[in-house]
Amino acid sequence: QTIYLGGLLMEETRKDVKKLPLLGDIPLLGYFFRHTRTEKVRLDLVIEITPRIVGDSGDDLPTAAEENPELTQRDDPPAAQVTADAGATQTRDRTRRH
Repeated sequence: QTIYLGGLLMEETRKDVKKLPLLGDIPLLGYFFRHTRTEKVRLDLVIEITPRIVGDSGDDLPTAAEENPELTQRDDPPAAQVTADAGATQTRDRTRRH
């Protein structure tokens, strides 16, 4: 059985001001050149707990990655690959300039 714990609430008020440079700062006239938006954000944290009984060996139990394959799936490439690709791009650029 899964147990759900909730009740951790967070409320945040955000104020966003958009204006034209210089014109939005003029007293009285600046009102016509700026827009203020206030937004209330409410977040509710829910924790899900699923208890499991583990034997002494624990070898026959599946790992979290085996139970949930989405935990191991990544959309972004590893940092080493990004660095290697950036180095290859710089090398190609240098050869084109010569």
